[in-house]
Amino acid sequence: MSNMEMARRIRELREAKGFSKSDLARRTGVTTTAVWNWETNGRRPHDETLKQIALCLGSSVQYLLTGQDEVEVPARHTAALASRTVQSIIDDAQAEIAKIVGLSVDRVKIRVEMA
Repeated sequence: MSNMEMARRIRELREAKGFSKSDLARRTGVTTTAVWNWETNGRRPHDETLKQIALCLGSSVQYLLTGQDEVEVPARHTAALASRTVQSIIDDAQAEIAKIVGLSVDRVKIRVEMA
């Protein structure tokens, strides 16, 4: 992972939300200089701050770091997943997301659409 690629993603998401550097700084509890350093110098935010950035920008930490939201499931795990109910998968995902972003489980909502 290139820190400059992460910097570009942060800047693009921030601009897409219509946030200034100062807006993002205020929402994530850092200085405007810190935001400038992330976006211009490719400095990597601390892990907790990265979680706040992702939450604020409506993204995921994984997307900020890698540019990908999808997680590949190793083949050895697919059989175990097939035997689980959709609700149990959603419940586990909800708990994991809450843990990652530092929210209580009841504040994390997952919507599933099947076409």
